[in-house]
Amino acid sequence: MVGVSKRAGTYENGLEAKYCRVATRHKVILGAPITALESSRVLRPTVLFELTSVSWLKIKVVTRDRSSLEVFNFWGRFFIVINVMAQNYFLEGEIHMSTIVKTKFPNRYDVVGSLLRPARLKQARADFQAHKFSEAELHHVEDEEIKRIVKKQVELGLKDVTDGEFRRSWWHLDFYDGLNGAEFFTPAHGYNFNGEETRRGGIKITDKITYNPDHPFFAGFEYLQSIVPDGVTAKQTIPSPSVFFPSDDAKIVDTHYHNLDAFVADVVLAYQKTIQHFYDLGCRYLQIDDTSWGMWASFSEGTLNPDLVPLAEAAVRAINAIADNKPEDLTLTMHVCRGNYDSTWAGAGAYDPVAEYLAQLHIDGYFLEYDDARSGGFEPLAKIAANGLNHQRVVLGLVTSKKPALEAQTQLIARIHEAAKYIPLEQLCLSSQCGFASTEEGNRLTEADQWRKLQLVVNTAKAVWDI
Repeated sequence: MVGVSKRAGTYENGLEAKYCRVATRHKVILGAPITALESSRVLRPTVLFELTSVSWLKIKVVTRDRSSLEVFNFWGRFFIVINVMAQNYFLEGEIHMSTIVKTKFPNRYDVVGSLLRPARLKQARADFQAHKFSEAELHHVEDEEIKRIVKKQVELGLKDVTDGEFRRSWWHLDFYDGLNGAEFFTPAHGYNFNGEETRRGGIKITDKITYNPDHPFFAGFEYLQSIVPDGVTAKQTIPSPSVFFPSDDAKIVDTHYHNLDAFVADVVLAYQKTIQHFYDLGCRYLQIDDTSWGMWASFSEGTLNPDLVPLAEAAVRAINAIADNKPEDLTLTMHVCRGNYDSTWAGAGAYDPVAEYLAQLHIDGYFLEYDDARSGGFEPLAKIAANGLNHQRVVLGLVTSKKPALEAQTQLIARIHEAAKYIPLEQLCLSSQCGFASTEEGNRLTEADQWRKLQLVVNTAKAVWDI
């Protein structure tokens, strides 16, 4: 018999490791035993196992009779050959093997990141801020609520899940506040959204920006990784480095550098080390959330505003420096947003002014808002399709996270095929337009509305791609 433990992880090229304990004479391991095979590489006596679903193997075997073990590819299929010494070929040991995972990220149906905070969590955070709750009590509530929404995401059929960003107040400021050299502050005013001023919050850059090995996001990911079931990937989200560029409008105040190039150089290094730390903890799917591109497009018409070109070029350099330095088997995607607060938005405008810059990015996928006319048409996707990076996927954010009404599935399918006129259908995926709660306030939907939206994403993608 073959027993599979609960331990699993994702390795290079999206492969998932399964740990099996084997006690066998001629037992089958993920396939059928081969009784005869013409190959000069097979020495007799042998015990040969065909592993029909295996594409890459890392094997450690301890046998009681010092049997040797050979792994090779024959006729496009993988085999384990155990060359047995003498008559005793009873094998006891562990075989660590990576099996093919059909899921590629971004997945055909994917999740952006943030989810509506339940009332219990909001109350726990309020009690903590009022000194009625200890930090340990707050974390206990966070843990329980994260476990609950992870279970729900899995039940919906999602192949990757997030913690809903339940440990954050803001989608971006909490992360920056955790880096060395930056600190949260309360400005005089909030951000200006469409007819609404947000809650107040900002970041001051007070010293050299460096990686913080004790960043609280690491512990949060460790917990998420510990509760995600086999076959499901824990997805981590962090804000993009370009959102960190100093800007009075963005409430990012630089009191230390006063030089963008020096600032970006330090930020890139901090990101590279931070992402490596996530990877070392087991993260294989990481998304950077970026409002810069959406807002820069909003401030331009047709072509990018000349005043914004240096920022766009710096953003491309920074993101590519991060993407080019990441581990090969870490999927890195980017979500482009135009603002998401209390079901309102901050920017409106097509992707045309920034499309040529987006197409230069060395990332694995783009999550692009396309839930209403604010995002323009699909024509800019042609520039991404023509960049020669055919592994990249574009996740169409067609299902709005700002309103409770469900989109008609027929309309979603029609829009996906409209987008496929500019980029191959094979490179497309589907998600909600944004998260459901970029800040702890959340959008004007119920949790039930949120789950219906995500189920619509799953069902629609399955219908389009026949999965």
